[in-house]
Amino acid sequence: MPLLTRMFGYFPGKRLGWLEDTPAGVVRDWVARTPRYEQRPSGRLLSATPFAQVQAATLAISLTDDPFGTVAATERLLGYLQTGERRHLRVAPVDISVGEIGHFAFFHDRFRESLWPIALEWLHKGRLEAGTPGRLIS
Repeated sequence: MPLLTRMFGYFPGKRLGWLEDTPAGVVRDWVARTPRYEQRPSGRLLSATPFAQVQAATLAISLTDDPFGTVAATERLLGYLQTGERRHLRVAPVDISVGEIGHFAFFHDRFRESLWPIALEWLHKGRLEAGTPGRLIS
């Protein structure tokens, strides 16, 4: 991943059929493992200030088969938001009748009809309709 990103200036995920094209800075953060989200690969700590300024209602969608987006990690991220409604929806592959979703696949177009409408509904209406796949954690 880092080599292709250096060659192209971004990660050509769509061309490879793995995920969508991804900006180089995002790839750098992904490949440089840190013990916690707040610690950036540069060694700097991510300030809570930008999160504290968010006033919009926020929906975090986590996936049961995503080893990185655990309930604890998602709740910790939502905890940085100090104002506005915060919701955490946990979706399992069985909720949308598939065998697996995983960490990178949410934005893959094969989930256009199953996962994307959840986020779109939240962005348009600021709420989840009855029958939305998954389980509200918070």
